[in-house]
Amino acid sequence: MAVIKNKKQVLFLIHRIDLAKQTIKAYESMGIECGLIASGYAHDYSKPVQVALIQTLKNRIAKKQVDFTPGVVFGDEVHLSASKTYLSLLDYYKAKGSLLIGLTATPARLDGKPLDHFSSMVLGPRVKWLIENKKLSKYKIFAPSTVDVSSLRLHAGDFRKEDMAKLVDKPNITGCAINEFKKINVRQGIVFCITIEHSNNVVDAFNAVGITAKHIDGKTKKDERDQIIEDFRQGKIRILSSVGILSEGIDIPVLDAVILLRPTASLALYIQ
Repeated sequence: MAVIKNKKQVLFLIHRIDLAKQTIKAYESMGIECGLIASGYAHDYSKPVQVALIQTLKNRIAKKQVDFTPGVVFGDEVHLSASKTYLSLLDYYKAKGSLLIGLTATPARLDGKPLDHFSSMVLGPRVKWLIENKKLSKYKIFAPSTVDVSSLRLHAGDFRKEDMAKLVDKPNITGCAINEFKKINVRQGIVFCITIEHSNNVVDAFNAVGITAKHIDGKTKKDERDQIIEDFRQGKIRILSSVGILSEGIDIPVLDAVILLRPTASLALYIQ
């Protein structure tokens, strides 16, 4: 707010359009106007806050279509910032004199690369405090059955997908998850799956027992994905199954349950 009052723009870097829209909604709820820098969307670079998809902004800078110097650059999910495109943007705005602030719930990368664009780390409140102060929901963990992951190979800090899929994408495991979902009597849930094929199998199994389910992933068309998420928010869909798209930053208040059908060796990914 202080940056905006001093008539300097704020740039918010983000890597997915659904999270960008969520961020804009949060700013606008406080009366702050935003511009959206994303392919296929009208843009207004005069707004005090610019919420930008990382790849779109990189492309527009390369084509000299963007020329503004924000006072502060916020990097969302900054544990992803060791990627080449993200790093190039941080370097670009650091050279222009912008203050860089990175945001993440998990300041660690699977590949072990450092987050060395930032000089210090400010620790936020712990999960326990957030729950006690009603910022996060209380939760219960149900583990009706487990799988033996001792044979799974590691790659870049996590289990190999092909190994996980062979171990977990099985009717008996999916059936166990469905039975537990029905037993604990909740309305809606998100399922984290390993591969697109796995997610589609899970969706088919839920639909087969009368529980409406849909699948989304990074390749789902934007309009279709937006409609599916909106239908989930409205309660028209009970199960939303995903691969690599809902594990960071998503805010869906109607959510009752999270079903983890994707083993992980990464504490950071588990927390996300």
